[in-house]
Amino acid sequence: KILSLKGTDDDLPPSHQNRITREEGSLAENGRFGVVVSVPYPRMHNDMETQIHLLQQEAYSSVLWAFKAQSNALNGLNTAYVLNTVNVT
Repeated sequence: KILSLKGTDDDLPPSHQNRITREEGSLAENGRFGVVVSVPYPRMHNDMETQIHLLQQEAYSSVLWAFKAQSNALNGLNTAYVLNTVNVT
């Protein structure tokens, strides 16, 4: 019986970007496997990379907002100090 893979991802050309190699086959005398097979990373890996990228963007944005808030607070203190100094003299 022949298994048809037509219409599935298996009939697409291999993507070298998301592939790893693993050794597979019978164990040779030197303790190594004899055949090297290229297998695709699970889709979960790509999803995880996307999630990490989004978290990095969110963290970067949060740091920028914190710097801006700190800058605004310091500017407000400087303005209050200058106005207070002018009123005293």
